[in-house]
Amino acid sequence: MRIDRQHIIYDSDYLNQIVVYTMSRASKAMWGVWRFSACEKGMFSSDYPLLWEDGSKPSNIVNAEKLNDPKDRPILPPVRPIRQQLYQRWSDHYDRTRASFMVAITDVIYRYDFGMVGCYYNHMWDEYSSEAEQIANRLITEDADSVGEVLAMMTAVYDVSFGAGYTKVPKAVAKIVYDLWLAYKNNK
Repeated sequence: MRIDRQHIIYDSDYLNQIVVYTMSRASKAMWGVWRFSACEKGMFSSDYPLLWEDGSKPSNIVNAEKLNDPKDRPILPPVRPIRQQLYQRWSDHYDRTRASFMVAITDVIYRYDFGMVGCYYNHMWDEYSSEAEQIANRLITEDADSVGEVLAMMTAVYDVSFGAGYTKVPKAVAKIVYDLWLAYKNNK
């Protein structure tokens, strides 16, 4: 396993807890993003396994959970350079507010990974960018007054990109994009 992000939660009484997000491709059952909570008295002084080969937790691992819910999936560090480059390109072409809106839509599509299956696990954030750009531009030019309208707009974009009926846009994604749209309109 490779550590993609670590964050120190607290440091008191020499008890340290570190939350580690990592990607596992060890086996089909282990495939995905994992969140581990490791605790250690004093400083972390050596390497520790996050899981044993049989899937059991070492004694220093308090919690190990596979993040199956897309709302819990982090934006993984390997895609951050691509994300920043695309933001810069969009902000050069549009304005920063619209570029941020496009990045936010891409983040949602990437985390839910409902388009081209497997892009999340392969760090292919930019695979979703052209659809996100089209969705953002359609929302800005055509407006949308409901989650249903956003869902229809997103479905139309995906139907053009991949063929009618190929991609089913989850209503939860349309709801998040609608909320982003409302925030964008209120801050414009």
